[in-house]
Amino acid sequence: MSAEEGNRKKRKRSVSQSRPEPDDTVSEPSARLTNTDLMCPICFDLFNEVYVTQCGHSFCYSCIVVAVEQTQQCPVCKAVVPGVSAIHPNCSLNDVVAKFKAQAAANRALNEGGHDVAQILEITSKLGEDELSALLRGIAERSQERDKKEKAVKIAVTLHFLDLAIEKKEKELMKIETEMEVLRADKMRLSEAKMEDDTSQVVSSRNQRVEANFGEILEDYLNIKLPRVGEPPDGQKSLERFCDGLDKFTQFRTFRELATLTYGDPTNNCCIVSSIEFDRDGEFFAVAGVTKKIKVFEYESVVRNAGFTNHFPVRDMSCAAKLSCVAYNPYHKHRLVSSDYEGSVCLWDTSTGQRTGLHQEHSRRVWSVAYSPQEPSLFASGSDDCTVKLWSDREPNSIFSFSARANICSTCAVLANHCLSCWGTRRQCLM
Repeated sequence: MSAEEGNRKKRKRSVSQSRPEPDDTVSEPSARLTNTDLMCPICFDLFNEVYVTQCGHSFCYSCIVVAVEQTQQCPVCKAVVPGVSAIHPNCSLNDVVAKFKAQAAANRALNEGGHDVAQILEITSKLGEDELSALLRGIAERSQERDKKEKAVKIAVTLHFLDLAIEKKEKELMKIETEMEVLRADKMRLSEAKMEDDTSQVVSSRNQRVEANFGEILEDYLNIKLPRVGEPPDGQKSLERFCDGLDKFTQFRTFRELATLTYGDPTNNCCIVSSIEFDRDGEFFAVAGVTKKIKVFEYESVVRNAGFTNHFPVRDMSCAAKLSCVAYNPYHKHRLVSSDYEGSVCLWDTSTGQRTGLHQEHSRRVWSVAYSPQEPSLFASGSDDCTVKLWSDREPNSIFSFSARANICSTCAVLANHCLSCWGTRRQCLM
């Protein structure tokens, strides 16, 4: 080997040793952009419509507009930003964000399918032109098939909604048609019996009250006129009952005070009345409150002696706790039920002033008690323990109980149609 050849080989080795290795850091995950790199300093989310200030900081447009209008300075470096006109779109960063979002979406789609992006790219890089074309066609076919399924699902869901809407509106239409038939029939009955007296002035005054309270009057009319399930229609009698009620309602514009009575003791300043209830015949009424007493007064005696405020009750019944509600039995004149703050429900005989029953299944204050107008031996109670209980005068324990989602502040027992109504303090109505 000559000296020249030896020098040439040495130069080649030195060149090869000094040549830098290719830099692979760009493909490493640590060098890739992340959410943090493209995060708005104000909302801490990916940029959306990027704008840049004169000091070079970028933000979402909606974020920087609010900041500039409030402070007129950059949220990062506190440099003065005189107004919205001093910020401009950051087109380059907008493009980067758009590409990042597209890549992230593609990665999610592929990863959800159980594949890694790098693996797929490595596999496709080894395919020939024909194989790539076939792969693209397959992807396109699958995409069309998926779109077709999504469209079918969308149509099916919309059709279900339309069916439900049609069904609901048809029921509403049937209800309206039924109500219209009842209204027309009653109008025909009253038109035939109409009298031609000069009552225009009185009628005009009453009509104004009807118009001012039309919604409530219509609801009351329909409740009276439309028969409940299993009950025969009662056209003429129910119309007369409604007419009597409407006549009484429109006759009077104001209340007139008949008498005033004092419920509490003269030495007790805390005498809140929580419940007043008339008996079956309207002859007596019971008053209950936080003084832990139920006082029964004779109505005619109180009205007759209206000039006095200290009326003596015919019965004064002491209780163990503050009272929240009392209710008379609609059939038995002297039978009364009460509820108190300790969760007790008591039965009373007002003719003797004696307690005849005690129920203590509620764990918290009982707000309301109510007798069934159809079944005189049954009554319901609603409590702060979120339960409604049904009781019988003949049973020591409740015969039915269910839990609600809220405190029960009022109950109404209607057992003719196996229905028990209660209302909660969170504006929930349970039937």
